[in-house]
Parts: sequence; C-alpha cells; structure tokens
Amino acid sequence: MIDVHHHILPGFGKGATSMEEAVLMAQLAEQEGITTIIATPIRDMTKTSLKEAIIDKARQLNERLTSEGVAVTVIPAQHVPLYSELLDDQEKGHLLSVNDTNDYLFLDFPQQQVPLYAEHFIYELQQRHMTPIIVHPECNPAFLDHPERLYDLVRQGLLVQLSSQSILGQHGKKVKQFANKLIEANQAHFIGSNAARPDRKGIGLKAAYYDVRKVFGKSTTDMFHENAVALTQGASIYLLEPTRVKLKGSSFKSFLKFR
Repeated sequence: MIDVHHHILPGFGKGATSMEEAVLMAQLAEQEGITTIIATPIRDMTKTSLKEAIIDKARQLNERLTSEGVAVTVIPAQHVPLYSELLDDQEKGHLLSVNDTNDYLFLDFPQQQVPLYAEHFIYELQQRHMTPIIVHPECNPAFLDHPERLYDLVRQGLLVQLSSQSILGQHGKKVKQFANKLIEANQAHFIGSNAARPDRKGIGLKAAYYDVRKVFGKSTTDMFHENAVALTQGASIYLLEPTRVKLKGSSFKSFLKFR
C-alpha cells in the first residue's frame, strides 16, 4: 500500500519533529501494510526554495530506515499552496514535484475562495507537462459550499487527493459525505493519510480503504491503489468521466481549518 500524502520528514514545520520520530512514523506505517510513503512537507513561503533540502532529507531517512530494517521507502515531494508567483517559481525550479520528475505537483487551494487565476495556472502547468493534484478539497469551504467549482477544475484536468481522515469521518459528517460524493462522481483519484505525528492507533489509511470498499466496491479501491502506484512512477492516472456532485440542502456552511 502507498500513502500519497504524509508529513514524515522532520525539519519542515508540520510533521515529524526529529529523525527518530520519522522512523517511528515509518514503523507504524509498515505495521499498517504501507510500503511506500510520498513525503509532502508544506512549502515555506518565507524561503526561496527547500527543494534540495527535502530531497536530501528523504535520502537520509531512507538510509536510516534501511539500517533499522524498516521496509518503507520515502519518496520526496512537496505540498504547495496556490499563490500568485507559483508559475514563476516552478519555471525557476523552486518547486518539488513528486519524486522530482516534473510529472505531478501537489497543490493546496486557499480556504473560502478559489482564486481567479486557478484555471489559468492549471492550464499553464499542463502546458509544461505537469499535472496538478489538489489536496483534501473536501475540507475546503470554497468547494463544500460550491462543489461545481471543483467539478469545473477536474474537467480541466485537475486531479484530486482525498484525506483518509475525511473518509473516516474525523473531520465531521459533512466532510465525510462530501468525500463520498466526490468518489461517487468520479472526482477523486487518490487517498492519502495526511499523517503528521506518530499515532499508536494507526495512520488510518487501511481503514479508509476498507470503508471505500464497503461503499463503492473492490473496483474503486483497486483504482485508488493503481493510481497511487502510477503516481510514484510518473505514469498515467486512471480517469473516469466526472459528473456533478448533488448535495442535499442548499449549502454546506462550515469553516474548517485543515493545515
């Protein structure tokens, strides 16, 4: 099993506080059946670039895991907020795509609103042969209240990564329902744990896959697993034609801080 969104690398804000804690997080992941982790430290907007530092830290952690007999491989990536200078920074090589292959880039949209330049940025990244992946949009009020905005972006080619915490209901009933609706509407392509600290109760990714299989069947869980493998290889993602999300009631009014 592959965890496509995990804050395992120490020294980058949210996530492990030390190399020892990172090793513990990898051990807990291994116990859950995870063999590969995509490390997604959040881009520090106060620094020009931490790309090389992330790659080096992932290398150090992999060496440590090998020496301690932990059968987990860490792949470097970055969780990048959507900001106005993103295209310039990408062109300068400041942003870290998954495994530094320039194929897939994790993006996080601002809370409450979708920037007017979002569609243009997605188009420009695609022109550079890079596919953006939005992280946990089911937790973003901008999409909770206006799911058609996410639909339009997915139609344009934006990929979607859901949080296992959302699927398990840890962010509330409305977020869980929206996550399931996105799966039902073929607007979800990956599931990641968003794990940030070691938790003896488990990461929750295995449980989330179990819940998805109960509701949507084996073919859907297989699709998520296969897409995770493709993501690590820079290969093509399996896509189904997205449909519009239909929600009961007029709005999902809520504000959820999810960082």
